[in-house]
Formats: sequence, structure tokens, C-alpha cells
Amino acid sequence: MSIETTHLEQQLIERYGLLISRKQLAELLHRTEKALDHTLYHPAGCQLAVALNAVKVKFGRSVYFPAADVAALLSGGRNER
Repeated sequence: MSIETTHLEQQLIERYGLLISRKQLAELLHRTEKALDHTLYHPAGCQLAVALNAVKVKFGRSVYFPAADVAALLSGGRNER
């Protein structure tokens, strides 16, 4: 894992915790929740959406994204876990 990814992961964990909710992810990506949901449910042509769908964790109806995986995706690295 690169230094940039590790630093971003630490920042995300400090701000959001180990798991990031859809609402928090939308805030992080400067999108509305509705726009994020649309992208996640219709990921054609969006590599970030495909990657986010691959790492999402569901608890009942709630959907979360591991901070480590989000950091790796946003830093341009592959998910190395």
C-alpha cells in the first residue's frame, strides 16, 4: 500500500470510522445521495462504481464501504486486500 493511500485511509477513518455510509460517501464525492445511488445501481461505464459495488458491505438494508477500500480506490491504486 502506498504512502498516499495509507495517509488517505487514516484521514477517512478519523473522519468517518472504519465503515463509510452511503450518505457519507456521497458527501466525500461531492454528490447527492440520489446521484450516488443512481451511479451505484447503474454502473455501466463507471469503473469507480463497479469497484465500489465490489467492496460494499450490507447490514440489513444499510450499505457501507470499508474506509481502506475507498482510500485505495480514490488514490488510484488497486484494492490490495
